[in-house]
Amino acid sequence: LRLELNIREGAAAPLREGQLVSATVQHAPADGKLTLEIAGRLLEVRSNLRLMQGMVLLLKVEHESGQLVMRLDPQQAQQLSQDQALRQVLPRQDSLKPLLSQLHQAGIRIAAPPPNAATSTTSSTTSAAPTAAATPTAGSQALNQSLSQLLNLLPRLGQLTTASGLQQAIAQSGLFLENQLLLPQPGRYVAGDLKNILLRLASLIRQQLATQPQAQASPSSERTAILQQEQLLNLLKQSESSLARIQLNQLASLASQTRAEERVLHIELPFQLHPDREAELLRLQIRRDVPEGGKDKSPIWSVRLQLHPAAHGQIDIIVSLIGSKVATTFWCSEAATSQLFSRQLDELRARFREQGLEPGRCQARHGRPPEEPGPLPPTHKRLIDLQA
Repeated sequence: LRLELNIREGAAAPLREGQLVSATVQHAPADGKLTLEIAGRLLEVRSNLRLMQGMVLLLKVEHESGQLVMRLDPQQAQQLSQDQALRQVLPRQDSLKPLLSQLHQAGIRIAAPPPNAATSTTSSTTSAAPTAAATPTAGSQALNQSLSQLLNLLPRLGQLTTASGLQQAIAQSGLFLENQLLLPQPGRYVAGDLKNILLRLASLIRQQLATQPQAQASPSSERTAILQQEQLLNLLKQSESSLARIQLNQLASLASQTRAEERVLHIELPFQLHPDREAELLRLQIRRDVPEGGKDKSPIWSVRLQLHPAAHGQIDIIVSLIGSKVATTFWCSEAATSQLFSRQLDELRARFREQGLEPGRCQARHGRPPEEPGPLPPTHKRLIDLQA
């Protein structure tokens, strides 16, 4: 914050280089000029930070090129940056489910792998695809290929039931894209990262909208062009909403890193049950807590999964690991589903023992679990603060 040295109410404020001061934002117009209250005096400053009235700042006084500068405490600057990012993504974020539903309704399917090929990005869209046209352009072909790539890279259910497959799915969930770009390692590829694919998809849709040919004079061709544009705009909105949800989960993870006793990861994993069916979504919350007090400071790990399988309602699974003892609770919105789980609990206990784990309480209950802590940090639960 660069001081204008336009100090109201008389004498200059006693500011010295190296001094730490507490300042309250009294006025924060959009032009970058702020009014701060420091030690009962009002100072005019200029800043590129987006601050709000009422904020209390911890500032260090420095000299730079003959000008008095006050710098934010690094931890507070990081918090303000995260706050600003949260304000941007919260109104736009949404689940990946609407995007996957539109792709299914548009007729975009998983491409069958070609013979003797390990991977393929071949497009397998039908004529109902949102960007299909009588004579496909290079842009529409690239977009269709990107849409098919999104579905082709979704893990199958069998992959998520293995340790290596689940690890890979989490690594490519989009939560760690920037980390992989910053610290590339052999065997780690960003091409299959969900956030990377969505970024490319949104970019291709914008290009397609910008280069879409004008509607011809024929009423039928005009209606077709309008319909295609509406589909593209809806697809763009859903892609950006899915990106914002990944960013929200990333911000929640960053916020938990400032609390030494707790780590939380919020992950949403799309997966494919069947090539001709709509993709499903698995929600994961991985939490690490350190108990307060007592001699035993061993961390408590817990994983919370949420599924919505057809004909079985909502299923929430809470698995807690303390040392080598594991406890599991299945919460089922349908009574018949909870009975199905109850009949399989003995097999679950046997599988835990096979893995060297001691089964704790394993139960299936009908109803809803305790409220799940969402990805929004506790300090940001109130999005709107109104004062009459």
